[in-house]
Amino acid sequence: MGVGAARERCVQHPRRLVVGHEVAITDEQAIVFDPGGRRPDEAAARGWELGGIERDAHVVQISLLRGSSVETNLRPTSDVRQGAPLTKGFHTMAIDPLFDLTDKVVLVTGGSRGLGYQMVKAFAERGADVIIASRKLDACEAVAEEVRALGRRAMAHSVHAAKWDSIDELIEASYAEFGRIDVCVCNAGMSPAMPSHEVTESLFDSVLGLNFKGPFRLASQVAKRMTDGDGGVIINVTSSGSLMPLPGVVAYGSAKAALNAMTRSLAAEYGPKVRVNTLSPGPFLTDIAKAWTPEARETSANALARPGNPEEIVTAALFLASPASSFTSGAIVRVDGGLQIGQ
Repeated sequence: MGVGAARERCVQHPRRLVVGHEVAITDEQAIVFDPGGRRPDEAAARGWELGGIERDAHVVQISLLRGSSVETNLRPTSDVRQGAPLTKGFHTMAIDPLFDLTDKVVLVTGGSRGLGYQMVKAFAERGADVIIASRKLDACEAVAEEVRALGRRAMAHSVHAAKWDSIDELIEASYAEFGRIDVCVCNAGMSPAMPSHEVTESLFDSVLGLNFKGPFRLASQVAKRMTDGDGGVIINVTSSGSLMPLPGVVAYGSAKAALNAMTRSLAAEYGPKVRVNTLSPGPFLTDIAKAWTPEARETSANALARPGNPEEIVTAALFLASPASSFTSGAIVRVDGGLQIGQ
């Protein structure tokens, strides 16, 4: 059955399948049970009924569709193996172990909106407990509730991500609640646009504080604790503006370039137990795009000729956070649609 046919059977809902769900396979449908094992009628009432099924002679692939794109592709494990006939009954859902974050503790600054929010959801859906930190506690708590709805633990914390005392409080609260941080994502940032000769000293200090000074404090302090413990992963989120000329936001691009340099040095200083990498997004249709022209929201000067959708940051973030990148450290992973190819 193709994706189009599967979509005709799809019941659209806002939740995705995650590890631990069970699926009952019959001749015509698949009903997903949450980890509590509720009956089909209860499961459907709670929004856990599945959309589409794709199968061939040997395996069944369960796909949750949203709009026109496939959001999740999970294969039942158990007795459904390559070369074995499809059987009815119950099968526990699993994902590729390379991207499995089950019971990992992930901290994301700027996690209440934009790319940070997409990363928080992706980590939780793959089994992580998540700490969501930003200035607005109510926004963090709203995202934390979404994480808890997936059966994972979550903590919302208000932080001024440029102030070292506030960052230290965040670290202490995280370790008090979870005992460790396995993955730290330094994502908070700001990029006010204006001619460089109009930038005030106060604004310059604010931009460097949030985009470099704060991440340095957070990454270095967490890296030391990771080194003293079982190791971990740090992801610094920078920008294509750190790798190419970006007139009008020079202070921002310069701060992010410093963050790129910091990534390499921290990777050398705290390896081999801690891996440190940079995730460098290009133009994405987050809340900042509301200030763009209509043309800028439709096209971009990259190889793919368009800006990215927020959810398209997810695969790169999962790669860097998970065992899939176990031999990657000190790297810059660009997710920019092919900006300045060959440069």
